[in-house]
Amino acid sequence: MSLKKYIHQVKPREESYVNHVDRVQGLLTEASRPGNATIFEEYIVDAWNQLLDARKPPRQKPKEVFLNTEFSSPAHQKYAPTAFKIARKTLSETRSSSKMIHSGSDSASISTIYTKYGGVDKTPKADIRTEDNKFRLSLKENKASQLISGGKTDAIPVFKIAEEKYGKTDEAMQKIEEVFGDVLKKIDPPKSAKDFIATKYMTGLRKGKLGILDAAKDVELRKSFPKEVNDFLDEVTFVDDKIKNNLNKKINDMFNESMEFKQHFTFEAASGSGKFSGISPVANSFLLFSSTNGRSAVQTFEDYNSKPIVDLANKMKLRFRWKHGSKAVFAADIPASKDLVEQQTFESFLAEELNEGIVDVFRNIKSWLKRFIGKIIAFVKKLAEKGLEFVFKFFGVELESVSVSGWGPKWR
Repeated sequence: MSLKKYIHQVKPREESYVNHVDRVQGLLTEASRPGNATIFEEYIVDAWNQLLDARKPPRQKPKEVFLNTEFSSPAHQKYAPTAFKIARKTLSETRSSSKMIHSGSDSASISTIYTKYGGVDKTPKADIRTEDNKFRLSLKENKASQLISGGKTDAIPVFKIAEEKYGKTDEAMQKIEEVFGDVLKKIDPPKSAKDFIATKYMTGLRKGKLGILDAAKDVELRKSFPKEVNDFLDEVTFVDDKIKNNLNKKINDMFNESMEFKQHFTFEAASGSGKFSGISPVANSFLLFSSTNGRSAVQTFEDYNSKPIVDLANKMKLRFRWKHGSKAVFAADIPASKDLVEQQTFESFLAEELNEGIVDVFRNIKSWLKRFIGKIIAFVKKLAEKGLEFVFKFFGVELESVSVSGWGPKWR
């Protein structure tokens, strides 16, 4: 049967063939692109260790230039001031004196419980960590991101570990497990399928062959396919119908039936506490950062009931989606965090300025103090434009109530 008519049914941009070698190379290039979120991990490590070395006698302010030769080009070096700003703030918040290590690309040892439930991924949850392992940071740029995005070998082990820590199985969790079993299975196409459809793509047209979902929907075209190919397409259609039939809303409702379990799931997905056999790859803090203005904040979590985990469990949205190659994955989407300028406090502002200008303080405290007060005034003015509550928060003042008569505000 001629495929000519199908070529006219799709947009021209979908007719181009995508070379997989080029695609992989493109992903590798993106990962090493200057300013990329992943490479910022290494920027911060470089800056952190320079700032630590600068504390040793004689105290000298670093030049804010990356020493790593891989980042010697101007395209990388333009991010140095931002990385140093983040590293200074993080040093002041953690009060650490330990060297920083980049661990995000390591291959960690996974636990027996994780492998028992089919887990295979060895990527650490801690992107960077201090040498003494006190701070093991998972970096989250100030953009929408995903806490987890995995198939059967990742989502199900995380779910089962969370279930064990939760300590009980209720009806909602049984339903979730059933859904995972139905949807998160990799549906392998038969060898002959590649002769009829573009088996590595879900939609579109590649070299005259329709993607899996497009082919599955075309009744006329499927009449020319052998039984084994049609059986494969039927399986894909079954899962696709589940995903599109309000499944994402249902899975969120199921998780929300027990917020305590959802917090356990969030904690395991964020930390990898049960996933790894050692402590080094397990995250115990988020480092929220902006690669544009250099604002940052450390949020430490110890267990499923820690405030950052509770907040995340309330905010994240769960969904199933297709990945290329007939593989459905389970994703936990995290919305972009608020402007990090709101999270600055007077204490952290002072610590940041002292870290940045400690040499100037000793040389001329009067001049430094004058400059510091000027910065405080300018910063508070910006906060006031957002609202007085941000000014109160900056100075660590919590407004309990406001009275029109008498002396007005009551403080606590």
